[in-house]
Amino acid sequence: MRRNCKTLGYKYDKNFAILAGDFILSIAIKNLLEINNSKVFEIFQNCVQKMTEAELKQLSLRNTTPKEEDYLEICKNKTALLCCFLF
Repeated sequence: MRRNCKTLGYKYDKNFAILAGDFILSIAIKNLLEINNSKVFEIFQNCVQKMTEAELKQLSLRNTTPKEEDYLEICKNKTALLCCFLF
């Protein structure tokens, strides 16, 4: 569950959720290529990299209680990172 809703992984399975995410990512990349702006593509690449690094860090801390600074860094570099580009 996430934000009181069933996730794709919960509703179907983990593999379905991963493939759905890959599909959405491929659509985003296609749209970026159509914009044809290297600065926008660079920002997008940086976001994906930071989000992936945060996911890997979260995975490495699984089954532990993370330090507050690690937890905040993970939150900042996952979905919170995308909010920076909305304003």
